Amino acid sequence: MKNLLIVEDSFVDLNNFIPLFLRKGFNVLITRSGTEALKIIENSPPDIILLDVILPDISGFNVCQQLKKKAATKKIPVVICSIRKSEIEQFWGLKIGANAYLTKPVGQENLVSTIDRLVA
Repeated sequence: MKNLLIVEDSFVDLNNFIPLFLRKGFNVLITRSGTEALKIIENSPPDIILLDVILPDISGFNVCQQLKKKAATKKIPVVICSIRKSEIEQFWGLKIGANAYLTKPVGQENLVSTIDRLVA
C-alpha cells in the first residue's frame, strides 16, 4: 500500500480527495499546514505528496523547494494542486521541482492518473 500525504487546508477539497484515494488503495495522511508537512515528511517520508500552494503558514512552493533541496526527500514525487492557474505560477511550480501541476477544480480521473503515473 502506497502512502500519500495530502497537504491541503480546504475541508471541501479534503472531503473530495480522502475518500477518492482510500478507494484507490492508498494509505492517506493529511495535514493542513506546510510546516507540519515538513515534519511529517522528515519523520516518515511518504511515497508521494499532493500539495496545495495556498496554506496558512508557509506556501506549498516553499515546501516543495525545501523538499527538493534535501537528498533524503528530493526524489519524493510532488503533485501541486492549486487554484493558482497563471502560467507563471505553473512554470514556477515545475521549475522548483514539482513533478506535476494541476489546477482546481481538478477532475478525479486526471488527479488519479497523475498520482498513479508518479508512484508506478
